[in-house]
Amino acid sequence: MASACRRIFRILDKLPRSGLGVTLAAISILLFSGFTTQAATFTMSSKDICVVRLEGEIVEGDFQRLQAIGATAFKGSDGESSAKDTICLNSPGGSVAEGVRMAEFFYQKGIGTVIDQGDECYSICAIMFMMGIAQGAEVNFVNRKLHLGGKLGFHRPYLDIQSEEMISVRALAVAHDAAVESVMKIMILANNHVPWSNSTMMRPDLVQQMLNHIGNNLFYIDTVEKAGRFEIDILGMPKGRS
Repeated sequence: MASACRRIFRILDKLPRSGLGVTLAAISILLFSGFTTQAATFTMSSKDICVVRLEGEIVEGDFQRLQAIGATAFKGSDGESSAKDTICLNSPGGSVAEGVRMAEFFYQKGIGTVIDQGDECYSICAIMFMMGIAQGAEVNFVNRKLHLGGKLGFHRPYLDIQSEEMISVRALAVAHDAAVESVMKIMILANNHVPWSNSTMMRPDLVQQMLNHIGNNLFYIDTVEKAGRFEIDILGMPKGRS
């Protein structure tokens, strides 16, 4: 992981080292959100494949909004498992901190994840998707579904410096440490165990692919073989195929 972190922050060596200029307010720690979009909204889904729908960029406060709608929308185990508690994701990514909190919530509460036809889930959204699971007293299983017409893509974190001004060394150091901590949290999420298995929620080779891809050069789950390897169920398969 140390070598991956060095690659992530190599660009910082080219930045001016000055005590003047911007503060942390101009430095965001994001996971790949290079797309122009709007802040996330949480609504009750109109489709049977999920209960709640998340749409838009992940920003500060989204975890609280998820908890608020989830308090009534997610019912928990029906006596067997929480498989009916599901959320559709359509997001380009955004705040690592908020995304990690929501991913932890999915894993701990047994929330399944879905990428519906026409939807896209990139960056921290992809990490959230991979934490989809069903929990129960006796039955626990991975619960994540990707429609053939949906898109799921991974790539590595970066520091988004939203200014052309000189950057404070102190602010940069704090941002660097926070970004390293965010990568560590992603690794912890990835290493969560799959129930009744020796596998992890994100296989090491998927994590490697994530760290090897930069910016808009994403690693897509775009074949049935990739989906099978990473334990993702496929929706929208033609009849007669499975």
